[in-house]
Amino acid sequence: MSVLLFTGHRLDAADRTGARFTAKMVPGALAQIAAAFAAEQETAPVHAAVSSLAAGADLLFAELVLAADVPLYAFLPVPEAEFLVESVAYPTASDDGTDWLARYRAAAAGAAAVYLAPAPLDNPTADVFATCNARMLAFAQQLGAAHRVPVRAISYFSALPHHIGQAGGAADFTRHMRAAGISVRHLVPKAA
Repeated sequence: MSVLLFTGHRLDAADRTGARFTAKMVPGALAQIAAAFAAEQETAPVHAAVSSLAAGADLLFAELVLAADVPLYAFLPVPEAEFLVESVAYPTASDDGTDWLARYRAAAAGAAAVYLAPAPLDNPTADVFATCNARMLAFAQQLGAAHRVPVRAISYFSALPHHIGQAGGAADFTRHMRAAGISVRHLVPKAA
């Protein structure tokens, strides 16, 4: 048994310069994430999963977890109304007509819990995404300790140099998970 953390790119916004994760890449991303999830299930059956619910990799992972009847604990970096505008129902670079808002609502409804992870009161200017990642990591570690199971992770992000240093991004979160001794299965997006 294990607790499985996930982090990954959200779909490129319409105003993004330079493609990172477009709607055309979703089928390939789903296949990669599904294969990694299946491998994790074979390694140590997943007792619970922890992720956010942004349009793109997060929601693909959440749907796989829920389809496998694994409890999902979701974290939002900002209040839900703001999160929906900024991370779910925003204009994407290559809109394929996917209703990410409906997918979010289904995943949130199916989750064991959805938590708000705001910036700490003693540091209200802290990066909300980095704070959310830290709270997901702490929650997964506590859940793993309570059930005496290891915490493992899957990350889905491009390893481009300008992505690596962004506080709160998937690469940053992956670095923190590895520093905490968590085994991370890193998936690199493939061009469509």
